[in-house]
Amino acid sequence: SDSHITFGAATMATADLLETVTVSAGGGGVTADDSDITVGAIGATVAAGVLANMTITAADGADVTMGAIDAEGASMTKLEANANTTGSVITFGTIGVSTTQITSIGEINLSAVSGATVDLEGHVYATTIGTITASGAGTINMDATTSVITTIEQYNAASTSGTTNVDFTSATVAITASLGTGTNSYVAGVGGDVVTLTSGS
Repeated sequence: SDSHITFGAATMATADLLETVTVSAGGGGVTADDSDITVGAIGATVAAGVLANMTITAADGADVTMGAIDAEGASMTKLEANANTTGSVITFGTIGVSTTQITSIGEINLSAVSGATVDLEGHVYATTIGTITASGAGTINMDATTSVITTIEQYNAASTSGTTNVDFTSATVAITASLGTGTNSYVAGVGGDVVTLTSGS
């Protein structure tokens, strides 16, 4: 639609039955930027402990702003964010809580076209993450310095040609990482990561 929408924190404060979150912002034509969506904190009163899938999409220059997400104990299958049009920005607050972390996230998929941004600017508190995949010619950030992620199996940004910034300081196991042809900032943990540079990077 061609209007901005805000869901206040009270909307999903009690989230113990929440399994899937799908947010899609867009409308009004390319770069119109008149259909932003803001979602307040999720699980602030009762955590989203059975949350499995979260998919966030922004197009037509629209932005999506996600508040803090408390999903204590959840074993998530997937978190996906796609900024599909120039000018679109997807921003996440804190994912998980420092003292009551998300147990695991099977895969995190982040994509941004040229001129678009996906920003996990808040801390990520998830003990284990399977695969993180970044793609596109835009900007992708997952570089909060105080995130708590002890295990990441794979980071695949080989198909990126824009700017990627990640900080995996807290990881204690070796990460298999592939970087793309754009501008990459990769901060490793202490596990002895194996990093492969794509030709041209």
